[in-house]
Amino acid sequence: MARLVVIMGVSGSGKSTLAGALAEQTGWPYLEADDFHPPENVRKMTAGQALTDADREGWIRAMRRAIEALSDHTVIATCSALNETVRGWLVDGLDRDVSWCWLKLDETTARERVQSRAGHYMPTALVRSQFEALDPPAAALQIDATLPLAHTLNAMKTRLLAPAAR
Repeated sequence: MARLVVIMGVSGSGKSTLAGALAEQTGWPYLEADDFHPPENVRKMTAGQALTDADREGWIRAMRRAIEALSDHTVIATCSALNETVRGWLVDGLDRDVSWCWLKLDETTARERVQSRAGHYMPTALVRSQFEALDPPAAALQIDATLPLAHTLNAMKTRLLAPAAR
C-alpha cells in the first residue's frame, strides 16, 4: 500500500530541507505545502496576518488532491499541520498509511531561522502565532529540529523504513 509521510512543524523547523533530503535518498515524490497556497494566503502572510483555519482549508484540500493523484506512490509532504482540523483535511479517508514526523524546536530558534531566510513570504512576526496554534498529533515521530540534518535524516529513515512501519 502507498504511504504518506508528512513532515510537519512550525515555520523554520526545517521541513523543506529534511523532505528534500529524504526524497533524494528514497526517490519518493515530494510535495511542498507552500506550493499550494493561493495568492490570497501569501498576501495575508506577507502582510503579517496569521492564517485562520478558514484560510487553510482550500490550501490543504488542494494539497490533498495532489497526494491523491500520486495514488501508486509513497509520497513525502511538508505541511505545518498545526492542528487536528487541518490534519483531518489532509488525511481523513485517504487510502494509504500515514506517518507523521513532527520537527520540534523552540520559538527562539524558529524565529532566528525564519529571519535568516531570503525570499520567503513568511515574516518572523508570525512565528509566535504558529506556536500558539500548534497542537501536534500524539502519535507523531518527534524529531529534534536543532540536530544536524544527517542525524535527523538517519533517525527518520530508520523509523520509516523499519519493517513495523511499512
